[in-house]
Amino acid sequence: MWESGVERPGTMSAIVGLAGAEVEALCRETSSRGVVSVANYNSPIQVVISGEPDAVAVVSEKATSRGAKRVIPLKVSGAFHTELMGEPAEKLRKVLSKASIEDPSIPVVANCSGQMVRDSSSVMDALERQMLSPVLWVD
Repeated sequence: MWESGVERPGTMSAIVGLAGAEVEALCRETSSRGVVSVANYNSPIQVVISGEPDAVAVVSEKATSRGAKRVIPLKVSGAFHTELMGEPAEKLRKVLSKASIEDPSIPVVANCSGQMVRDSSSVMDALERQMLSPVLWVD
């Protein structure tokens, strides 16, 4: 994941005071500036965006102008939980395909779906998907 951030730099910012749907709309409005999307739904009024630095900066400015209480740049080495993590997710998939993972003895909630995971193949799938998908703490 770190190598991916070096090859294609990315960043993240927390946005406080806007609903996830509002921030999603800002990301869509800004897509022509580069990759940017919601990476974490931490609460109904606090989400984290992730993507290419210029696009994250534009969404951050728009969020402030639309009433966000705070926009907090995060000190990270990449654009986690976005399509920019495609290469590391593929590498993880290859490693997982060689791993022996048993069915969980108790269900696990996958952060990429908010759903219970009960079998080993679903665990493997969730581990790969969480690198590319938003974290759904609210769900």
